[in-house]
Amino acid sequence: MSSLHQAGLDVTFLVCSPNARQPIEPSIEGPLVEVVPRARTLFARFFKANALIAKYAMKHRPAVLHVHEPELIVALAFARWFGVATVFDAHEDFAARARDRVPGRLGALASWLYVGVERVGLWLAKAAIVAATESIADRYSNRQTVIVHNYPTSDETSWIAGLGEQQFDWSAHGYSEPEHGYVVYTGLLTAPRGIPDIVAAAGHDQTDTWVLVTAGPAADDFIESVRDANQGSRWIHLGLLEREAALRLTAHAKAGLVPFRDADNHRTAMPNKLFEYQAVGIPTLGTNFPLWRGLIEESGFGQTCDFTDVAAAAELIKAYCSDGLGAGQGARAQSYALENKAWEADFKDMTSLYENLSR
Repeated sequence: MSSLHQAGLDVTFLVCSPNARQPIEPSIEGPLVEVVPRARTLFARFFKANALIAKYAMKHRPAVLHVHEPELIVALAFARWFGVATVFDAHEDFAARARDRVPGRLGALASWLYVGVERVGLWLAKAAIVAATESIADRYSNRQTVIVHNYPTSDETSWIAGLGEQQFDWSAHGYSEPEHGYVVYTGLLTAPRGIPDIVAAAGHDQTDTWVLVTAGPAADDFIESVRDANQGSRWIHLGLLEREAALRLTAHAKAGLVPFRDADNHRTAMPNKLFEYQAVGIPTLGTNFPLWRGLIEESGFGQTCDFTDVAAAAELIKAYCSDGLGAGQGARAQSYALENKAWEADFKDMTSLYENLSR
């Protein structure tokens, strides 16, 4: 969305704040930032956020209202009543997410209910769709849809590559840099994202040739439970880092991990970290989904495996850390990232969509 602002469009961000009375410092220069109070529960968020966004649309009558969360489709429907064009950002397959997160037949029911509610809401809103992948776009074939992948812009890629030349300050976080090298995972730490598997792999390898380093948000009880199950196992968790620090940490790793467990929603995902690992110039080790094999292995940027096979995962990571298996892959990935202009092509499609909706 900041790219739309840089292209000359008048953009306002509606940002959730835990306490709306406290000012928010915009993390993206330029666009106006409006504060939306954040409720504590999903139920409260559904009603409060939709009401506040609908009120904003009624008061300011923007040319286009673009929302990123499925519970805000209701606000899109109300905005349409006020003559506002609407866009729903399908950055993941929400129906598959519902199916994956709810066990058994209840998951299928939750997915079916979501699809029905979404379909009615988008029909009332007459919403256009911005989809993150081709497979997600297929779900909305009856609506005006453009595909905008999670690629970084060329400027962002260059910025990330530049940060990679700077050192990470280990002492500021109470650690020394691992002597024999480390592999890294940055992002949300949960079981579906495979964190227990890579921690177990770190404990399984007895050669003491590598350390697992993670950074990102996680529930305290989750971190404690994984630690207890694996007795620490040469795992350093640095907690939540500023993005610049996380990228400096990433740039000096032997490899970057994307160990997501098998789920409908993961098989077609294109996480940002795939492209950040490329931009900083390190090999990627990811789960062996067919899409990811093409993005990582067949492109020569790393290797894939089944991380739930802890022994195999440990052996692969050891090969990258001590045997030099990934030689040249990081540089190849970075060269591709710096030369690739895929975001610019997607951005033209999104700009055209906004121009058409604003007429």
